[in-house]
Amino acid sequence: MAHATFDSESQLRDRGLRVTRAAQTVLELLEHTSQPLTHDEVAAAYTTATGEEPDRVTIYRVLDRLVEVGLCDRRVGADRVNRFARHVEAASGNTFECDQCHKVLALPSDPELPKVMGRLGRALRKQGIDTRRTALTLHGTCGDCVLAEAAPAARPAARPTRSRTGKGPAGSATTRRRSASLPR
Repeated sequence: MAHATFDSESQLRDRGLRVTRAAQTVLELLEHTSQPLTHDEVAAAYTTATGEEPDRVTIYRVLDRLVEVGLCDRRVGADRVNRFARHVEAASGNTFECDQCHKVLALPSDPELPKVMGRLGRALRKQGIDTRRTALTLHGTCGDCVLAEAAPAARPAARPTRSRTGKGPAGSATTRRRSASLPR
């Protein structure tokens, strides 16, 4: 399946950004990847795509600008690492993020969700909190990662190695105590 033509130059110009090789390359990398990338992964992909190692600060700045103008999203994963991806337009405005591979998927619309979000917004306003935008991100494990986890479980478990005494796993407290008292 061929990718639809993606015009990074127009995307950048339409958002008021300067069109630079770095900005175009980073935006195109994010457009054609299936999951969010860390700064290091963007830099590595940039090197692969262009054959040149990018200036790391330039990549940080480009990513920050793309986030500022809404061309990409910055997500902080459960591991507290920033990951960047093209902005996901979900009809519901809500997304799912896999905590293992960090893939982001748009959630389907649910007629009850706006009511729930409205109640939550009203409760927050009563506490003096002004919400300007609401979005829901569900976290969990995607189907691909669930299948990947299940595959190793089908293999037989490795047997623990026995100590020289044959009475417990090698490295156990009992084995260490005995071996410490043995003459060398």
